[in-house]
Amino acid sequence: MNRQQQGREKEKTERKSLPRINGTGLSPLIISCSYLLQEQRGFNCLKKSLPLSSTRMKAGKYMNNKKERIADAIDRSRDELFELSKKIHDHPELGFEEFQAVEAISSVLEHHGFQVQKGYGGLQTAFRADKAGKGKGPNVAFLAEYDALRGIGHGCGHNLIATCSTGAFLGLASMMAELNGNVCLIGTPAEEGGAGKVKLLRNGAFDDVDFALMMHPSSG
Repeated sequence: MNRQQQGREKEKTERKSLPRINGTGLSPLIISCSYLLQEQRGFNCLKKSLPLSSTRMKAGKYMNNKKERIADAIDRSRDELFELSKKIHDHPELGFEEFQAVEAISSVLEHHGFQVQKGYGGLQTAFRADKAGKGKGPNVAFLAEYDALRGIGHGCGHNLIATCSTGAFLGLASMMAELNGNVCLIGTPAEEGGAGKVKLLRNGAFDDVDFALMMHPSSG
């Protein structure tokens, strides 16, 4: 078995280890919702007072309602998110030089009423936006990448990574008034060779984060 085949087998194993609902691996958005929803008093009481089979049924309905509302919130920003992806794609920037991308994402966030902390973690093209819930709970971070490849542009689809994380943040943020905890969007520059996340980690940018999530596009 060559290295490429070994990599594919490892990926399959990792996918199988994901929590599953109705036989489908959970997306990062649903995983984050699960962590936050487990903090809710009503859900905890439900677990204590009902038989296991009934608890699963009720919890599933509870989760599905929240997921549908989150998806609806994301859908309402559909056109805005498509435009964001196109802007980042059409203006590729190298690591630590992603000023236009940061401005484009910040514009979307500010349009939705969020304050954006630019220069987060000591990096000029990093940022962070937060939405607190109704009480204490886990802090879930969606990570946005937006740097491009030299001489190629967005060959790795970081415009899509940034857009999907922004959409996931907007969706979950729309529910935070009913949830405990916090959700944040952290812009992480210089993924392509610049070790932006490593620098942010060393600078304490993830010290208050319980779960850090992102996605990567694939053509296959």
